[in-house]
Amino acid sequence: MFNRVAWFTDLSERSSVCRAPLVALAGLGDARVQVVVGTREVLADADPRRMEAEALARRLQQEEGWTTSVHVEQASLSDLASVYGGQNDLLVLGRTGNTGLDRLLLGSTAQTVLRSAPCSVLVVGGRPFSKLQRVLCPVAIDAPALAPVIHAARLSLESGAFCTFLGILPRGDEVAAEERLVALESLVRGALEPSLRQQLWARYEVGHADEPSQGICAVAEDSDLVVMGSRGRTGIARIMLGSVSEKVASRAPVPVMVARGPVG
Repeated sequence: MFNRVAWFTDLSERSSVCRAPLVALAGLGDARVQVVVGTREVLADADPRRMEAEALARRLQQEEGWTTSVHVEQASLSDLASVYGGQNDLLVLGRTGNTGLDRLLLGSTAQTVLRSAPCSVLVVGGRPFSKLQRVLCPVAIDAPALAPVIHAARLSLESGAFCTFLGILPRGDEVAAEERLVALESLVRGALEPSLRQQLWARYEVGHADEPSQGICAVAEDSDLVVMGSRGRTGIARIMLGSVSEKVASRAPVPVMVARGPVG
């Protein structure tokens, strides 16, 4: 499914939490994985950091059977998002957890990557998964982004995971929940090709929340992965990303994928 993956890493223990989700997702296809390290200065061939990155790539190749490559760039990872996002189907990077430091990290590197990468981005935080069993896909019923719906369905089908499509409604919404549920299911099923629609193992839920990201994070407690959209890359979309997707990525108890582009 994700045939070209770039792992953005600073080679720290903190970033190592990305490995299990990376293996689980890249293992769904014949993946080519790039290990990408951003540095402030040019590294010599014998620099320990370059050698560590090369050793990491070799381990992935030996243990997972992937084609791997190492890219040590004199640039920040956020500056490399557009370049590597254009070459890959998925970028993977760590959030670290649920502390103030994590939010600071998301506000610098991960936030920029989420906003500027043209491909899907997986932010690994909270409880990393090693086997994908439960996928949560929040959907804005009135203005849906269809890419995450298709990504979530394909991920569920190829991994054997159960998928929950969730419509979060503002408190005081006047439309009956039953009508919203019917609309959600119709929207999702209409976005999927017949073969995928027929094989999908899924359920549909709607709920109310004062703030969408809070509602999504609460439901995510019972999931392994949240798959959601950014609504595009226009100025208005970036505002929406900041108000929902970035908040979920910084707070969710599990990894979050912001899905963009076609599914391989």
